[in-house]
Amino acid sequence: MHTHIDTIAAIATATSPAAISIVRLSGPAAFTMADRVFTCPPPPISRRPHATA
Repeated sequence: MHTHIDTIAAIATATSPAAISIVRLSGPAAFTMADRVFTCPPPPISRRPHATA
């Protein structure tokens, strides 16, 4: 039997307008795919580590 190990992305919320949507990623390249598609904003200045000299 031939098996495939694919990475898949699937929309996991309704197609109606909403404030939040969920995309489900699964498979061996899921983290790589998420890193290429999604970005995180930098933390607020008040939460950034302080520079030490």
